[in-house]
Amino acid sequence: MKICKYKRMFLSIRFLVLSVFVGLAIASCQSQTNNLETSTSDKTDCRTIEHEAGETEVCDRP
Repeated sequence: MKICKYKRMFLSIRFLVLSVFVGLAIASCQSQTNNLETSTSDKTDCRTIEHEAGETEVCDRP
């Protein structure tokens, strides 16, 4: 019976670690998205460059 008890404890700890990892991954992705939106919304000194594939807009320093 002791093997069953330890196996249950191991599975519980594994589930807890996995849950924390997934939560941190989701939180880090949301932080990066917010930072990207903030930096791209401040469009100052933008240039449009035309090339064979179309046009590209380059803002700030190219």
